Amino acid sequence: MKDTLYEIDSRLEFLLAQVCGEHGELNEETEVALDDLVLAKQQKALNVARYLIGEEAEAEMVKSQIARLTERMKRHQSRAEWLKAYLYKHLNFHQETYSDGAVHIGWRRSERVIITDDKSVPEEFIKETVTTSIDKQALRKALKGGKSIDGATLQSYQNIQVK
Repeated sequence: MKDTLYEIDSRLEFLLAQVCGEHGELNEETEVALDDLVLAKQQKALNVARYLIGEEAEAEMVKSQIARLTERMKRHQSRAEWLKAYLYKHLNFHQETYSDGAVHIGWRRSERVIITDDKSVPEEFIKETVTTSIDKQALRKALKGGKSIDGATLQSYQNIQVK
């Protein structure tokens, strides 16, 4: 059966509305149809839950691969930085240039600002960065304690749990 949970629920509601319209009496055919829909809904929900567990497992596997590949990337970046420093150390004195068909080692001029005393830098060169955030844990605690806070409410939810 390829019906969605929504379609099964709609058919259940339709059948139940028919039963209520017929003075609340269930005939054998309607009772069998209701039982079939309830079983179909249960089976569909269990199948969706199985698929959900598979998706969560896949996400965890991808997450672990990301962690493994991130670590591998950091090792390669570190090795590349070390090799760049190694070349700089041994070629910088004469600024030697080497080249072949695959690679070219050369030099370019660059500048960087070195701050020797950040307290002495004039105010016009100071950039102020302010970050604010709401402390939701403190809000939850205050709201649970009965305090009324403008702009915040405490809501309870039923979260589905699939194991």
